[in-house]
Amino acid sequence: NSKVGVIKEVLSDLSDEEAVIGVNFISGRLRQGKLNIAWKGLEELFGIPLRGSGMPSLIQVDSFLERSQSASGSEKVDVLKRLFLQLDKKERKYLISLIVGEVQQGAGEGLVKIAIAGFFGLSNEEIERANLQKPDIAELFALLRSHGREAVDRIGIKIFSPVKPMLAQVADSIDDVYSIYEDFALEHKLDGIRIQVHRKDDEVKIFSRHLKEITVHFPELVATARQLPVKEFILDGEAVGMDEEGRVVPFQILARRTTRKKDISKMQKAIPVLPQFFDALYVGGGDLTNQ
Repeated sequence: NSKVGVIKEVLSDLSDEEAVIGVNFISGRLRQGKLNIAWKGLEELFGIPLRGSGMPSLIQVDSFLERSQSASGSEKVDVLKRLFLQLDKKERKYLISLIVGEVQQGAGEGLVKIAIAGFFGLSNEEIERANLQKPDIAELFALLRSHGREAVDRIGIKIFSPVKPMLAQVADSIDDVYSIYEDFALEHKLDGIRIQVHRKDDEVKIFSRHLKEITVHFPELVATARQLPVKEFILDGEAVGMDEEGRVVPFQILARRTTRKKDISKMQKAIPVLPQFFDALYVGGGDLTNQ
């Protein structure tokens, strides 16, 4: 609760221009994602003589990071040298932790989401629904900041904008399940790759559980989606790899389908995939996530 209180204080200090940058930073990541700077380059940045010329703003830091991401090779480090000259030792350590994705401040996205809900007076159900439809927590905060809590009812699901997937929770025993739910169904756990399939007319896109587009790796799933009798939908499911005997292959074998960038048709023949859809999130213009 104390951490949530600190985060809410930070949220109140952010300007509209700083909203996305600041929420990403406090969640332990960069808006740009990976900068792909080698350890040798990071060591070089940390070793720059300290000048203590004043802390730059979040917007200035973000601008340096944006230019570094666009640069190549050693230029990535050269761009950041001017930034690191303005940082003290503690600030440098924190920024490098952000760059490598290893910030250990004990306040990940979960606590930030709780703080955002408290900041705008949203219930747990409201913030979860909003985050489902707008998975980027920083962009969600910026939207709420601009339009207020009423924006939750206007977010909605959009085709080709991936929806945050619902994930399973572990129960200690089957008795725990009975104690929570009076009626429930059981099904086999499928050892495959989570897929979210979006279609509008003949255009189809497939997203992973991490919301990355993986359409190019699964041409047979695109063909399947186009054969379904509805021209606009979002389906949630699992892509399962099959062997010659019709048995499900282990995940480690199926994972090759998402790492191969060449000879995709060859991989398609070697490891055919069968879609197993278990949820319809959006069909024919209607959002079904609340049903």
